[in-house]
Amino acid sequence: TILNAVLQVLCQIACVCMLWYSLQTWSRFHFSHKAVMLGWVFSVMAPFLATLVPTRVFVDWTVLRPVTKAYANELSAHMGDQSEEMALKAM
Repeated sequence: TILNAVLQVLCQIACVCMLWYSLQTWSRFHFSHKAVMLGWVFSVMAPFLATLVPTRVFVDWTVLRPVTKAYANELSAHMGDQSEEMALKAM
């Protein structure tokens, strides 16, 4: 989704900025080390934050109702009438 992509891009940009800062402060180990660690945190955080947002929220499931109804009808034609009820319950 768009939100996941934007989150990942922002975290990757932050990671690159931290690594650039680390390169600029290479002679001062403490600052360089902290910047590298922060850049690593941003690169690890991007996929983690993307999984926190459930993508099911952004999907319109009502569009699939006719497809699942047709599937249930086909299932009942092959397996018997009781299977259609079971398939519709699963929706």
